[in-house]
Amino acid sequence: MAICKVCGTDCQGRGALFKHMWHDHPREAREQAIQHLKPNNEQKVHAPPEQDVLVRAIQQELEVIEQLYEDELDRLKNEYTEKLVIVEAQMREEITLLKNQMAHKDQQISELNDRIKEAHILLSQEQRKAAEAPRKKRWWEFWKKG
Repeated sequence: MAICKVCGTDCQGRGALFKHMWHDHPREAREQAIQHLKPNNEQKVHAPPEQDVLVRAIQQELEVIEQLYEDELDRLKNEYTEKLVIVEAQMREEITLLKNQMAHKDQQISELNDRIKEAHILLSQEQRKAAEAPRKKRWWEFWKKG
């Protein structure tokens, strides 16, 4: 088991720790790699010149890799920013469309409510007329007024 010194994540071995560091903590991982490659005072005394050349070459490669990493990161940020802008515009259009549809449906519902009210009023008027319908007078009740 290896534990990340930055966030404390448990990793299954040094390889997993290395992968975790490069993906989740790239700046710290690069700094550790550069510190590991820098020779300390003891190594400078005993280090052969070929090793110094190799260390400088590795440091230059790390700088190139770091620059490539930063460039790729910037490219991905720009790409995803553009995609987010497009998706945001599409969602705004969809929201506007849905709001318009909802307003239309609300108008239809209010019109139907008005029609139902009118129908109830007409129905109640017809029921009153039917209830107040005059009773037919029989021929012998001609003297009654009514």
